[in-house]
Amino acid sequence: MRLLLVIDAIDEAGPAKDAVIALLRESLPGFVQVIATARPQHVTGIPNSVMRVVDLEQADCLNEHRNDGRAYVRQTLPGLAESRIDEIARLGDGNFLVMRGVCADFPSQASEIDAHLRDLSDLKRAGKDLREELQRRTWQRLQRLDADSLHHVQQTLGLLAISRERLPASMIKTVLKLRHADFQKVLQHAGEYLQESQIHPSGNSASAEPNDSDDDKLLTVYRLYHATLDVFVQRELKDELEDFQRTLSQHCREWITGKRTNFERAYALRHVVGHLIEAKDWDGIEAVLTDLQFI
Repeated sequence: MRLLLVIDAIDEAGPAKDAVIALLRESLPGFVQVIATARPQHVTGIPNSVMRVVDLEQADCLNEHRNDGRAYVRQTLPGLAESRIDEIARLGDGNFLVMRGVCADFPSQASEIDAHLRDLSDLKRAGKDLREELQRRTWQRLQRLDADSLHHVQQTLGLLAISRERLPASMIKTVLKLRHADFQKVLQHAGEYLQESQIHPSGNSASAEPNDSDDDKLLTVYRLYHATLDVFVQRELKDELEDFQRTLSQHCREWITGKRTNFERAYALRHVVGHLIEAKDWDGIEAVLTDLQFI
């Protein structure tokens, strides 16, 4: 028997990173093998005796990454000249977040394309982080929305940036008091920030054959498409984060009781205390932890 343990993005584990590395230092049973991914500068602290490093930025791997990038660009920007596809693939060098950002920010006018790609190439040669630069440009573009649309977009992105799970559209609209039309505008303006999927009310991923009963209807849920975007949005909205935590924690306290969906109730039971801590609502924590109905 062989057990393969896969740890993706070990460098994004935050405070838990050292604990994970300490576990890998231990002598695991011979049938257990581990594959862990991390950015090169974060591969430290694990003896060579328990780890073989494969640098995915080596020339042979890099060519494979660029081939994957070319396929992604062809699908995302159909009809684009091969020379420009090659240039975008070189900009990304296998980093999907960069590739996605370049394609999402791609000019609609053909006359602007060469200048746009040249600008990004200059930034890369200057050692700039293209992923963050593209996120910043998208954020600046959002600032040109009318006041109401911008407010709704920022509220939605801020809520998702501090949420601890993917949130259903109905839950987002309830927490932020958004009308359906307002939420549709959010999806229109900020859709490139979001990852949409479907789950069962229990929180499990959608199966190929969902049940037709009301209790098993699939929920459409949203999250920001990557953890780095959570960090970016939290940084841009840092003065409002406690308000987001306070608003969501208040709804969680209401969802523990009363007639709520299975998802809302489960989310509240799992995360209300965490949100109250982030909101620094000590009275709220005491109230929840002394509530027999919650316990």
